[in-house]
Amino acid sequence: MIKIDGQGLCYFAFCMIKGKNLIHQAAQKKLYCAFIFFFAMIAYNVYGHLGYELYPKGFAKHRIGKWINTSVSHNQHHQFFKGNYGLYFTIWDRLMGTLRKDYEQRFDEIASRKHSGTSSPA
Repeated sequence: MIKIDGQGLCYFAFCMIKGKNLIHQAAQKKLYCAFIFFFAMIAYNVYGHLGYELYPKGFAKHRIGKWINTSVSHNQHHQFFKGNYGLYFTIWDRLMGTLRKDYEQRFDEIASRKHSGTSSPA
């Protein structure tokens, strides 16, 4: 039979309370992170459907920018229904050859209009 003295019982109670507290804190952090992720996901989805390009000319050719999906890319997906399948990034489209060949040219054309003051939808 296991004998539990007062000190052992106090330590056990402390661990149980602290453990529940740590689990509760972890759950709160996960929920907080989930809200941040969902907010960012919705915001980027709205950007993708704006029909207006926010990124500057040359972004689609930049060493980092070429991997990030843009409004122009997403609008080409809706316009032609073939290619540009990526939601947030273009990595799989580039690797699988489904990125439209005219994407970077079209992006620069739209971004040039935006910065010259003759803005038009993507």
